Amino acid sequence: MRKFLILLGLLVVIGLAGLWWLGTKAEQGKPAPGEIRIEVEDVV
Repeated sequence: MRKFLILLGLLVVIGLAGLWWLGTKAEQGKPAPGEIRIEVEDVV
């Protein structure tokens, strides 16, 4: 039981770290103020 709880806690920490990392990547991808991005559909 103790190993299970340690593994579960470790997975939660890794999941939160992954979400934080994705959040920082999304912040970096935002366009600058005044920059216009055009979405292109049906490229493939």
